[in-house]
Amino acid sequence: MDALTTLPGQNNKGPILEALQKQLSPQHNVLELGSGTGQHLGFLAAHFPQQIFYPSDAVPDRFESIEAWIAQSPTQNIQAPRVLRLGTEWWLEAPKVESLLLINVLQTIGATEISSLVQGCMSVEGLKQVLIYSPFKRNGQFVSESDQRFDEWIKQKNGSQAGVKDLETLTTHFDTAGFKRLDVLDMPKGNFFVHFEAHR
Repeated sequence: MDALTTLPGQNNKGPILEALQKQLSPQHNVLELGSGTGQHLGFLAAHFPQQIFYPSDAVPDRFESIEAWIAQSPTQNIQAPRVLRLGTEWWLEAPKVESLLLINVLQTIGATEISSLVQGCMSVEGLKQVLIYSPFKRNGQFVSESDQRFDEWIKQKNGSQAGVKDLETLTTHFDTAGFKRLDVLDMPKGNFFVHFEAHR
């Protein structure tokens, strides 16, 4: 299989790289939850050659594309993909890393998976920060009509528990877990890049 690409992934990879260059410590290895095609790590890893990147996904069928991205990586710092499923005790199978990265994952999951995410962040030994790229509501309100339409579409596709999450509610969950929200960067198409740092 070829290394698959998506149009949104092509459009947002540059802004995500810029955000990571500001917020990702050079000493941190990175676990990505929900790597999908592997497109993001395939692009990002080349810009952080001294760090190790660990792709993962809940769907093993996606691994062929991830492995194709690994094979063509000029820096060879991406590990083999592993199955990690939010909603389970995924952290028991997670590698020891300092940073956790989620790109366009939160809108596809529900409350059970959010709880699993937060529990995992508490349980991954040595985890120092969580970096999230996603659309968000702010104080319970959609930031645009297009986000509201997207929320309706993703609920039809993934179920009623999916949809655009509220950033303030998520921040409360992470704060309870010992992670303080540091930065919220505005990104293209109404998305945000959010940085949580451990303060345990």
